[in-house]
Amino acid sequence: MPKENWQVAWAEMFLATDGNSLLVEKWGDPPDAGDFRVAFFMHFWDEMQPCITSYGEVTCPPISKMPERLKTLVPYKPID
Repeated sequence: MPKENWQVAWAEMFLATDGNSLLVEKWGDPPDAGDFRVAFFMHFWDEMQPCITSYGEVTCPPISKMPERLKTLVPYKPID
């Protein structure tokens, strides 16, 4: 795919390893060290393509409905 059509993670949020709380406020810098989870939105996601990050290729879980806890922690607000 041409680079101008690449997708990027949007509105990333850094979560505790249990996924039940935020480690930093929205739009904050990533945590300094340690283990954590990252939640983000990806428009036009193609689960057949690899998710390539600055840390290397990441295996993402299958697409599923957003859990209620994430709807609260990481609300999606369309920007059309």
